[in-house]
Amino acid sequence: DDIDFVFTTVPINNIQSDKIIKIHHMLEQDDIDKIEQRVFNKKTALKDDIMSFFSRDNFYVDKDFKEKNECLDFLTNEAIKKSLMTGLTKKSVFEREALSSTSIGELIAIPHPIYNDANTSFISICTLKQPIMWNGFLVQVVFLLNIEKDKSQLWEKIFLKLYSYMKNNNGVKILLQTKSFDIFLQQFIEIF
Repeated sequence: DDIDFVFTTVPINNIQSDKIIKIHHMLEQDDIDKIEQRVFNKKTALKDDIMSFFSRDNFYVDKDFKEKNECLDFLTNEAIKKSLMTGLTKKSVFEREALSSTSIGELIAIPHPIYNDANTSFISICTLKQPIMWNGFLVQVVFLLNIEKDKSQLWEKIFLKLYSYMKNNNGVKILLQTKSFDIFLQQFIEIF
């Protein structure tokens, strides 16, 4: 189940799976077309799944927090009000932060719970008026990730996509300048 695809040049008769793609020894155009079709569909499903985690209702700009716990408290309380998170999951966010900082440099923090008992995945985005110290790093953009158990396999992919977007595509600068959910979402979609 953890494997996306198996490309093989020999028949695999004893295992039946739509993840197994038989190709020729020398890659031919029909093999390339087959691979692109299968991978493209997988990519589209992943993109759609991840895009469903974002909502304008969980987009907060120019908040004036003085320290990380104030920011975390705000984001988790908002999620609880919207029935996206429970008090137990909120507590888990703070426990995770106590174990190791979720600030990753480049003005970004990506807090998340250790334990999640909610049935809804979401990502809250919060920009701050001024950077705050977050365990030794300045942070001005915070992404609160809350991925439900059934979609836990997406956690690393989401984290890496967010990090890539923010670091390699001037995402922090654009997000802080435009303060626009629509622009963020449009540009984030483009990295898929």
